[in-house]
Amino acid sequence: MALDPSKTPQIPVPGRPPHYPWRNLDPSSNAASYLCFYYCSPFSAYPVRNVNRIVPVGRGGFVADCKVDPNWETGTFGLFSTCQASIRAGVVSRHSPYLFFFGDHATEAAERGVTGYYRLRWYADGGTYERDYCLAADKTHFVKRAISFAAVNRQIGTRLSNRVPRLALMLNPKQAAGLISMLEAQPDATTDYIAEVRRLEELNARSTGGFRYVNFRRRESYSWSSVRNIKGLGGVSGRRRQRNSGPHNAWRCSACEETVRSRSLLKLCPACQSHGTLEVI
Repeated sequence: MALDPSKTPQIPVPGRPPHYPWRNLDPSSNAASYLCFYYCSPFSAYPVRNVNRIVPVGRGGFVADCKVDPNWETGTFGLFSTCQASIRAGVVSRHSPYLFFFGDHATEAAERGVTGYYRLRWYADGGTYERDYCLAADKTHFVKRAISFAAVNRQIGTRLSNRVPRLALMLNPKQAAGLISMLEAQPDATTDYIAEVRRLEELNARSTGGFRYVNFRRRESYSWSSVRNIKGLGGVSGRRRQRNSGPHNAWRCSACEETVRSRSLLKLCPACQSHGTLEVI
C-alpha cells in the first residue's frame, strides 16, 4: 500500500541557527552573564584555544587533549565538546545574554586575561546526557591583545586573580556592559583567530599522519557542516552526567567497544562516530 506523504513523519535535519535543533534563548538584559576559562595556545601570538594541547601522564607518557571550544568557527560553545556543562546549563536557566572568555597565559606577560565575548541568541539540547546544552551566538568579538585581570578589576570592579575565578564567574549586567566596552575598544579579531586555529591544526596534522585533533582522530577542521555527525543533537537525554575526566584517561564506547585515549570525555566516539556512547574506564 502506498504511503500517504502527509502522514509520513518528517525527520528534522540538524543545522545552523535559527533552524532545528536550535531554540531561542530569549536572553534577558537583567540576567547575569558568565566569564569562563579556556586553555590558550603557547604557539600563537593570538590568545586562541590550545588545539595542540598534550598532558603528561605517568613516567614519560602523555595523552592528547586538543581543545575545540570556544569554537569561533561556528560561534558555538558545547556543540562539539563536553566542557563546562554546568555553565551552559546555567546560561539556559538564567537566560544569560553574554558569555565572556578568559585564557591562561593570554596576555603579553603570560598572565590570565579576558579575550572576548559571545552575544548569545540560541541553545539546543546536546543529547549526550541530562541537562546537556549547546550555546550559539549571533555576534562574537575577540581581541588580539587580551585584557589583563588587573585592568578589568580597575575598570569594572571585579576581583579577578590567578585563583579567582578558577573556571567561571558570574558578572552582573553593569559589569558585563563595562567589559564589552573594554573589549570593543580593540578591533574584532575573530577572523584572525580562525586563521590561527587552522594553522595550529596543520601543525598537528603534519606530525600525526593527518589528525588535526589527535584525541578526536579528526582529520577535518570544524565548521557548520560538522553538525551532521552529531546524530543525537536536539534530543533530550535521560542519561546521567558523568565526569569529564577519568583516572586512566581511557574511555570505552558502548556501541563499538573500542577503547579511546583522551584526557577529556568526548561527545563522539573517534572510532565509530557514535554520539554519547563513551564511558569512563
